Amino acid sequence: MHIPTEILDKYMITHQDTSPAIATFELRQLTEREGALAFLNAYAPELKALSLDVAATYFTAQFARMFAAFHYAIWRYGIHLDLSMNLMSVHIVAHPDGYITLKFDLKSIQGTTVPLANRSLLVTSLMTSFYSEQVRPILQSLASAAGISVGALWGIIPTYFEYYYEQWLEEPIDEVQRIHLAEDMDVLHHQLSPTVFGRVKNPFQVKFRYMDSPYEPGEKMRLKSACCLAYKTEGGTYCLSCPRLSEADRAQMVAAYQTKQK
Repeated sequence: MHIPTEILDKYMITHQDTSPAIATFELRQLTEREGALAFLNAYAPELKALSLDVAATYFTAQFARMFAAFHYAIWRYGIHLDLSMNLMSVHIVAHPDGYITLKFDLKSIQGTTVPLANRSLLVTSLMTSFYSEQVRPILQSLASAAGISVGALWGIIPTYFEYYYEQWLEEPIDEVQRIHLAEDMDVLHHQLSPTVFGRVKNPFQVKFRYMDSPYEPGEKMRLKSACCLAYKTEGGTYCLSCPRLSEADRAQMVAAYQTKQK
């Protein structure tokens, strides 16, 4: 079936990309310890990471794009985009702007229509399969290889997913799409069992904290749901939005930023 290219372009998913890469791994390789270690050992030096757990958190942050693409295709277009690990590879690449990023590449673009009949049951089933069979094994393997709690990796995702969700709310969509988005998010946040994720709590059930934004006066800024470990890179520091920061340290960082702006 026809898959709108917007879905792939929006979440930076390529198709049979042959452009230069620092290293390339089949996504299924990451489910085994040897493959996970090989990936982390290739990725970490490019990030100037001081330990492998940084590479695991940075991967997870970018992997969240696949979650967004999966959901976007369903509620926006009524399409189940096949993002099975057997169809995907991950490329470590140097961006033209000078930083290291990841490309997720599809061997083939496949999908099926999500019919309106019994839609809720089907969407629940699709989400269950995606998170339990395609996502969970990768995060568990990377966490084990990196020596970090898998909960720390699941904790990275809500921050990025919330960003995508807010973008969706700004799109010019019709009433049916709006209803489907609301229904799908209810399934994801409240109806999927924690066992789908291998957790005691659904990792998408997060209550975000906010602070006054030093960048946009009068606006609020969301704190991250988990630490990304940026401070464990060469010359790295804690993010201003890091949940690990004490309020005193956060206030000190804000004051330092405001002083620089004068």
